[in-house]
Amino acid sequence: MSQLLEVFRPCFSARTYTTFVALVTGLIAAPARRTVCGMLTAARMAGVWHHGRAHRFFATAQWSLDQVGLTMVGLVVGWLTPAGAPLVVAVDDTLFRRAGRKVHGAFWAYDGSRKVAAGQEKLSRGTTFVVAALVVELPFLERPIALPVLYRLWRPGGPTTPTLAQELITLIAGIRPDRRVHVVTDGASLCRTLRHLPSNVTLTGPPPRHAGLYELHPDSAQAQQLRRRGRPRVRAQLVRVIAVREPRTPGFAVVTTDLTTSTAQIIERHAARWAIEIAFHDATHLTGAGEARNRTRRAVERTAPFVILVHTLVVLWYHLAGHSPKVVTEHRRRARWYTTKTHPSYQDMLIKLRRVLIAAHYRADLAGDPTLEQIHAIRLAWADAAA
Repeated sequence: MSQLLEVFRPCFSARTYTTFVALVTGLIAAPARRTVCGMLTAARMAGVWHHGRAHRFFATAQWSLDQVGLTMVGLVVGWLTPAGAPLVVAVDDTLFRRAGRKVHGAFWAYDGSRKVAAGQEKLSRGTTFVVAALVVELPFLERPIALPVLYRLWRPGGPTTPTLAQELITLIAGIRPDRRVHVVTDGASLCRTLRHLPSNVTLTGPPPRHAGLYELHPDSAQAQQLRRRGRPRVRAQLVRVIAVREPRTPGFAVVTTDLTTSTAQIIERHAARWAIEIAFHDATHLTGAGEARNRTRRAVERTAPFVILVHTLVVLWYHLAGHSPKVVTEHRRRARWYTTKTHPSYQDMLIKLRRVLIAAHYRADLAGDPTLEQIHAIRLAWADAAA
């Protein structure tokens, strides 16, 4: 892990980099209470540093979240994608629930994860982030996995979520002009805002419900030009529309600007977008995104993305140094009723790295016996591993 973190040294000053390493280590090692002070405590720096040092890292320290994210893009592309292969980028937004009138960027917005009764709106108050994630395939997993890398905080009255998504896509396409970038998104982001993207970018997603096609397919029986009242048609770039129908299941359509890839690959690419939803779930419930509470602008813009970046770091470390077939074997031995488990989950990756960090805390060359708090911390970690 130290070698991975060393790549981020140019993003920070010397003092801020030391704080960055401590907070990353504390966030991974903490089995619960992933607040800013909780990260400091889990890193064993409580009483050594003042807690204000950790809060200043998010609120006032001079470092760029985009620079850190683009450094992460370089790591993911360099280690997890074949040379010269196209990049698949999933773009979506997620909400972290927050209370308090003085929290920067906290507004009522759509919350897809909220469970409500039929007929009620899925609304929550919190901070909404637009996230761009690289979708990759790992040799020990049977499904694609999304690794979030870049972020933007959305606020009403400011740039729209498609505009923020366009900024993130342009950053990724600009840093890797040698790669073709395939962007997959939902219907809310598939609009005219994303019409003008870099030349090496394609866009794929479901059409909006009110979308209309400018022309009918020449093979269609209804090829006659339709005449309807309304505003004049707007001509955009040429796209493909793929309609998918299966017996006894609702059909759906996909629009893409990729005119050369086969239909099967387009559908597979569109299905891979769901990986970003799984990444949001794991980053929130397992890594602790949203648990750290801040109010000022910079702190709000940085804290949740910092935690999600650590989520990406955990997967990257596990691929490079942590994977072993014994991970699944040990899990099935502890839970013999879990007979269908054949691949490691993100929780397995996090637990494996947490064990490594805890073992490093209790090296034989450390003087003195462990304290009761240290013993309690390691017991919590092992209990979390056995759960």
